[in-house]
Amino acid sequence: MKRWIIALLLAGLALLAPAARSPWALGAVGVAHAATLAEDKVVVGDNFTLSAGDEIDGNLIVLGGNVTVEDGARVTGNLVVFGGNVSLAGEVGEDLVVFGGNAELLGTAVVEGQLVTSGGSISRAEGSEVKGGETQSVGPSFPWRPVVVTPTPGPLDVLIDFIWGGVRTVALAVVISLLAVLVALLLPEPTARVSAALAGAPVAAGGVGLLTLIAVPVLSVLMAITLCLIPFSFLALMAYTVALLFGWLALGALLGERLAGALRWQALSPVLAAGLGAGLITLVVGGIGLLPVFGGLLSGLTQTVLLSLGLGAVTLTRFGARPYLTAAPLSPAAPPPSAPEPPPAPPPGDPGL
Repeated sequence: MKRWIIALLLAGLALLAPAARSPWALGAVGVAHAATLAEDKVVVGDNFTLSAGDEIDGNLIVLGGNVTVEDGARVTGNLVVFGGNVSLAGEVGEDLVVFGGNAELLGTAVVEGQLVTSGGSISRAEGSEVKGGETQSVGPSFPWRPVVVTPTPGPLDVLIDFIWGGVRTVALAVVISLLAVLVALLLPEPTARVSAALAGAPVAAGGVGLLTLIAVPVLSVLMAITLCLIPFSFLALMAYTVALLFGWLALGALLGERLAGALRWQALSPVLAAGLGAGLITLVVGGIGLLPVFGGLLSGLTQTVLLSLGLGAVTLTRFGARPYLTAAPLSPAAPPPSAPEPPPAPPPGDPGL
């Protein structure tokens, strides 16, 4: 997982932290100045200027504001901007990521990691340095469709990248497997409902999921254009990410259950089956991406299909809160037969008494 994704998660945690730890204000219009900070800084709805000689020892995340880093200023971690422009004359120790805005690198700018932009333009003056390469896309950034501008790698670089990619794929599969076990253990009923929707209505889940997969990022970017809607845009993206992950884990739980049944592993619990299936799916998709020539394209198509299925099932079941029934309603049952009437009592004085 890229380091700037971790920075976005830190932004979400900072939004839940007390205001004393994150000196930002919603809807404020102005320019904020900061001295040296020993932790991550999150700014929401506010422009931010890091003056010459100042340093942020951590990540700088700005949502809905423009950022200016002057010559002589430094951010030791990632600089992540959502819905704003960046003017960089100083240094960024890791990645510079800009969603829905433009990046301007002046002649003294230095980015030790990658420059990642989505939905904006890049302007670089002569003398600026981006040591990790550039990744740019015209719309919402999806990890399987980047346009990377890097020097042409040699044979040794290709081999090292292949080995390192395999190590990362295995590590990610282990993490996803453990996470699936945890989710299946803590949320068994919601996970079972999402898996049941996948098994019972794959076409409906795939259609709804594909529409959601495209619509939510587009609507979030449109909401981010209006400063007053930036918090809702950020919350929508967080819910979108959670839904994607939950759908992937539920799909793994379904695969693990089917695999255990096919191999007659009766002793395998549903929790362990969920971990096995989720890890296997992640490993297979990651392995496809390591194939030469068309590996990235095939992996991207596979991810799109699987993510659409999982996201659609999560949407249909409202995050597993209720089952999604596809069976036709049952016809009303016939009323039960009435009890037989007792025989009439004999008249008085009957000789049969």
